[in-house]
Amino acid sequence: MTPQILNSYAQCYDFIFSSLELDFLSIREFESRCPDGPILEVGAGSGKLLNLGLDRELILVEDDPDMLTILRERLELNPSKGKYIEGNALRLPVPDESVAGVVYAINTLSEMSPILFALNEAHRVLKQDGFIYFVVENPSAVDKRTYRLKKKRDNNGKIYSYSLSMVPIPRLGKRAFQTKFEIHDENREHTFLVSHTLPTVHEWKSMLELVGFNGLSVFGSYMLDEFKEDDSHQILIFAQKRASAPANKTLPPAVEEYFDGLAPIYDQVVQKVEYKVPEWLYSFSSEFEGMHLRYLDLGCGNGIIGRTLQSYGLKGSYYGIDISKKMVQECRRYSGYNGVVTANLEEDVPLQEESYFHVVTVFGLTEFVGDIDKLLRRVRGLLAVGGECWISFEKTLQQTTPSGEIDPRINMRKYHYSREEIEKLVDSAGLRVIQMDERFSYFSSTYGANFFNFFVRLRRESF
Repeated sequence: MTPQILNSYAQCYDFIFSSLELDFLSIREFESRCPDGPILEVGAGSGKLLNLGLDRELILVEDDPDMLTILRERLELNPSKGKYIEGNALRLPVPDESVAGVVYAINTLSEMSPILFALNEAHRVLKQDGFIYFVVENPSAVDKRTYRLKKKRDNNGKIYSYSLSMVPIPRLGKRAFQTKFEIHDENREHTFLVSHTLPTVHEWKSMLELVGFNGLSVFGSYMLDEFKEDDSHQILIFAQKRASAPANKTLPPAVEEYFDGLAPIYDQVVQKVEYKVPEWLYSFSSEFEGMHLRYLDLGCGNGIIGRTLQSYGLKGSYYGIDISKKMVQECRRYSGYNGVVTANLEEDVPLQEESYFHVVTVFGLTEFVGDIDKLLRRVRGLLAVGGECWISFEKTLQQTTPSGEIDPRINMRKYHYSREEIEKLVDSAGLRVIQMDERFSYFSSTYGANFFNFFVRLRRESF
């Protein structure tokens, strides 16, 4: 019997997940916590939520064409139960603060990389005091997650048997896992492989708090059992949207305030100082034309790097992180980014995915990050093997304040480097320099001097 690797398992979805009707109790509890308004299910599949008898308008979001066909047929039979919308977790097709609850069925959220951006999008569409609900596998108990069912008859009378197993994929990172479904009918064997990122409870809490959730309730099953780190197969979380995000802890307020102030005029500023990054990127951009890659823009500002790369024909998925809330707001206005979040990159890059991005860009950031070794190691972990980091370092000049000290003229701690220091840092992080150019960067009226940067292409070449 030859296995068939299929791209969609819509035709077997109800059969596989029919054993998960036990979530009635937890969904009812979730509904009781939500304020008035509709409930949105992301990755709705074939519409299992329709069968749980919720007293709410349901909005079902799905992007798989085969699943959408099933959803459409079911809602045509009973249109009063809700509506479906084609869309995905990173760009939910609903307005800001328009739903009372957001639901992700089992492991749906763990399939939606990068997870942090999906959580941020859920926060956007939730009303104040609304709740998020999701169920994922507990990575501490994955070695116990094997299930075999000998035979079962589906709703059409067809007999199936199937097995499910989940295994870690260490070469892709400590949170990378893969579920394997093997489904047999009388004539064929179907094999479905589904990739997951499985954070720990602590990591889920950190991400949720970062994007603006609190009041977390954590359970170990659909029956709302107590969560046990080494025994619970699942992590079930309710979390509530709070009014404001936590303050950044490490960087002095001057950094965030400085870039908040620049946000409305940033394009004019970079034009005035003759910003040279776009020119440098153009010099090798043709190498990446025609590829559909995943880009992570650290210190994304108002999205100038993403806009520049896309104007050069570099297509793909773009994600941005920046400390400035106002810069992030400006970046969101540009539809070219799939997701943008606010975070303090001095503390960490708050993503769980490893070996995931093809390109990480870091421009105008290393001047403000003290532990550059930690940042470069983190970048290496985020890059897929063969992936590149395009990064700038401010060059040490005689007239600048010593590296790492607070410059009283701008009230910020700044860092700068020599070519030898950069080479040593890069080598220590396990990356390789494939191109390093020293170029005029901009004229600073504050210093009354020209500034020079090292523009560097780095590559991750091994696991």
